Amino acid sequence: AARAGHYTFALPGPTTPSDNGDVPDGSGFGVADIAASGAVKIAGTLRDGTPFTVSSSIIFGGFLPLYAPLYSSSGSIAGLASFSNLAESDFAAQLDWFKPARPKDAFYPNGWPTGIVQTFQAARYTAPPVFPGLGASSSTGNALVYFNGGGLPGALSQAINLADPGSITAIAPALPKFAIKVQASKGLFSGSFLDPATGRKCAVTGAIQQKLKFGHGLFRGTHQRTGSVLLKDSAP
Repeated sequence: AARAGHYTFALPGPTTPSDNGDVPDGSGFGVADIAASGAVKIAGTLRDGTPFTVSSSIIFGGFLPLYAPLYSSSGSIAGLASFSNLAESDFAAQLDWFKPARPKDAFYPNGWPTGIVQTFQAARYTAPPVFPGLGASSSTGNALVYFNGGGLPGALSQAINLADPGSITAIAPALPKFAIKVQASKGLFSGSFLDPATGRKCAVTGAIQQKLKFGHGLFRGTHQRTGSVLLKDSAP
């Protein structure tokens, strides 16, 4: 019962975009709800933009088995999460993520049949505040949104003011077509921006993980790749 509640999680991507685009640049994210009985329901999005769900239960020893079939059951993501009150998470795991080659897929048709080891970090989400420790709104903004990878010619950043209960104001000059909003009750965010190279509007999705003090997410970019979205405190 002590573990019952609403959690958000991050599936962090690489710190720098991959050279050849063979693995996703984006970060995965989602929500987990734990009942007093120990039943767990997870809904999220993987780094390549694939949605997934898990229904599981906490077992003896405080472990949580995670398994989701993917790509019409030709792939999967699985692992065993453990609960511990750490600085960056309340429960975490190293997951094994497999995607076979699927030539008709628009994104990552070659897959990763030998697997990717994926970090999973979940933390209890309570709001307000949506983003704990964030400074007061200012003329230069109290937070930054970064976009990188996904075929962008270079990293982009946008200063914002983020205030409870989740209102966001962009600091001028704003990136073309930039917009972002927070679903404060769930800890999720969504929005868009314009790819300066292609003029294409890119949809943005992600979640705020309060212990990491980051919002992690992704956008669908060009060249069959996802890019990373990072929402962070603007303080150095």
